[in-house]
Amino acid sequence: MRKLYFNIHREILTLVRDRAGLSILFLMPLLLIIVITLTQQNAIHSVSGSDIDILFVNHDDGTIGKLMRQALSQSEEINLVEDYRSKPLSDNILKILVAKGKFRAGIIISENTSEEAEKEVITGMKSLVEGDEDTTTEKKIHGVQIIFDPAIREVIKTSILNAVKLAERGAETRLMTQVLFNELSEVIETDDPASQAVLDALKDTRTDELPQDIVEVDATYGEGSAAVIKPSITQNNVPAFSLFAMFFIVIPLAGSLIAEKNEGTYDRIKTLPVPYINILLGKTLAYLLVCFLQFFLMVLVGVYVFPHWLGLPALVTGSHYFAIFMATLVSALSAIGFGLLVGTYSSTHNQAAMFGAILVVIMAALGGIFMPVNMMPENLKLISGLSPLRWGIDMYLDIFARGAGIAEIWKNLLLLFAFFGISLGIAAKRFG
Repeated sequence: MRKLYFNIHREILTLVRDRAGLSILFLMPLLLIIVITLTQQNAIHSVSGSDIDILFVNHDDGTIGKLMRQALSQSEEINLVEDYRSKPLSDNILKILVAKGKFRAGIIISENTSEEAEKEVITGMKSLVEGDEDTTTEKKIHGVQIIFDPAIREVIKTSILNAVKLAERGAETRLMTQVLFNELSEVIETDDPASQAVLDALKDTRTDELPQDIVEVDATYGEGSAAVIKPSITQNNVPAFSLFAMFFIVIPLAGSLIAEKNEGTYDRIKTLPVPYINILLGKTLAYLLVCFLQFFLMVLVGVYVFPHWLGLPALVTGSHYFAIFMATLVSALSAIGFGLLVGTYSSTHNQAAMFGAILVVIMAALGGIFMPVNMMPENLKLISGLSPLRWGIDMYLDIFARGAGIAEIWKNLLLLFAFFGISLGIAAKRFG
């Protein structure tokens, strides 16, 4: 234990003396998360999604249900999915799939939505005929529900919501036109003088004079095990960039291993009665402290800096603190394992810095930090499943956006810990 303590102490001293390396580990990710989050927040209304799979359940056999399905099917941004594993979707299955993050969103159109909307249009027409200029209806029909994945990016959510609202407004306008035409047809066939007065009134009626926005598009989030967290851009970015920052310890960690090889430290260690695994564990625990400090600083930024200084939503950590601790622990270990691998197979500091940094950026891109995985081509989606950052990001998003606990993230915990164990074993065998 005393030998392990001295190894940890030696690694911490080495880190503290490298001020440039410390700035990379702590200042770079803090600046990055602030800049990226502000950029994404400002770009919400200018960027749209592309070919996103959306679950769709239509219980309405009338005009609104049919026309909304037609309009959304023709959208370049949305790909409607009406069955899952060759079985028709139900409301419950749709909600479960969206809450678990299998799909970005789901749309449910309630039964008799068109019928109820038609009644409101007719009521408004009667008000016009009777000379009432105010045809505004106080009754809102909650016939369209869109359910979002709690971890959805804000820009994609906005794009989907706008597309659904546009489709609903088009269907509602078409319904008004049909109702007005039908009423005119019935009056024309009647010779009653009173009906002629109604006809004269209807001839001058425009659809914009009829009740507007009768059908509400209600947007909600899929509920997981604990729906106390309100999804926001902060809930996505803080854990994602915390993980990104952790993996950048590859530069100082790999550099430490290379220095030991090139400066003869490794040869001197071999003459001592200390197994090399003890040296590696010392490095692991020292850098584990660094990773936890990185995560803590990122959380502080999300909780205090974002809402009070930048006007962004505050980070809500929820109540699953043990799950957050375990996720941070295995994420840090996997980042350390990656650093050990790079340091093991690199010969110079330049090799380790260039190869390690570039590979971290590639894994982060594949993992979904810069662009959602669901927007990637199918071949990249398959490759992204091999990235440790993808495992970590999925796990953090489950906790911070879906309110998940240990029971929901245990598979990713095991994957990341196994990655660390294998990496540590390779490094110990190569140097031992």
